[in-house]
Amino acid sequence: MATPITYTPEPHEPNCREDTNQALDQLTELLYKRGILRLANNLLDAGPELTTQLAELADQDKNRKTLVNLTRLLTLLGQLDGDLIENLIKALNSGLTAFEQSSNRHQSSEATMMTTLIGLMRDRELWDAINRLADFLKAFNHELKV
Repeated sequence: MATPITYTPEPHEPNCREDTNQALDQLTELLYKRGILRLANNLLDAGPELTTQLAELADQDKNRKTLVNLTRLLTLLGQLDGDLIENLIKALNSGLTAFEQSSNRHQSSEATMMTTLIGLMRDRELWDAINRLADFLKAFNHELKV
């Protein structure tokens, strides 16, 4: 999870012109060093042509759909619980690791497979997982029918 930035600005005097000029000079220098001033100048210079091209691109049907879908996706991502996503990622990672390990095992005889199957039918953790998966599929299917 992201951690909040702990930044407390220094208190300033509202009528201190020298500090204001110094801060403005420092900001201008940083913007110049990072290339942001050049970018802003180029964008402003190409303003009318750029906005016309962007408007034409946004007016195309496929691009409108893309923008709507992107907006919906960002809205959905904003509503998701971070802890839930983190748990989901951990669960997926564990599941993929277990899947990889089980696919690396050698083929067993039929007798061993039957013993394994009977053991799996008694595995409470497996049944909990199957029930959760069934609940997920039911809810997913319910939304698809709408």
